[in-house]
Amino acid sequence: MRGPTNVERQAGVFTARQYEIYKCCNYVRENYSLVNIYGQAGIGKTRFVKEIAYYMNCRYRFFSGIYYLDLGQVKSTDEFKELLQKENLTFRNSDTLLILDDVYNMFKHNHSQFRWWIIDIITRYQVTILITSRNSVLEHLEDDHLMMKDIELSPLNMIESVELLLSTCKKQITLDDMGIYSD
Repeated sequence: MRGPTNVERQAGVFTARQYEIYKCCNYVRENYSLVNIYGQAGIGKTRFVKEIAYYMNCRYRFFSGIYYLDLGQVKSTDEFKELLQKENLTFRNSDTLLILDDVYNMFKHNHSQFRWWIIDIITRYQVTILITSRNSVLEHLEDDHLMMKDIELSPLNMIESVELLLSTCKKQITLDDMGIYSD
């Protein structure tokens, strides 16, 4: 039986990022407490973590739940606690995956309180946390007792970009249409 989740299957084909998915899933399987997915704005961090959540749920991981929270507008831990209450989320045990998307504002406005809160949730409830941010925040969260890893999402290479374009386009496109000629 799958655990509860508020993450639904994403529309469309998820292209590229297989290596990063492999790394992230391995870190989670190896019991890392926190994995920070970071990269420039618009690079695909949100889609990436939602695909990870869907993948983990399909494989019957995290029986107590997989929960996604968008923290893009959250600037304080009080606002964060309100969001948790609104979503009716409680942490029961170590079999929970919590995804905190776009922690930039919260971290920027209140990084010491954010650090304390993240470490407290991990140590008290033994949950696994994936966070997304524009830059790595692990250096600010370091704790000798917790296993944490970074994954940087880089821009797609040309082949991945073309594959993404072709997979999302509604009409037939040829390489000539894109100005790519084989010699």
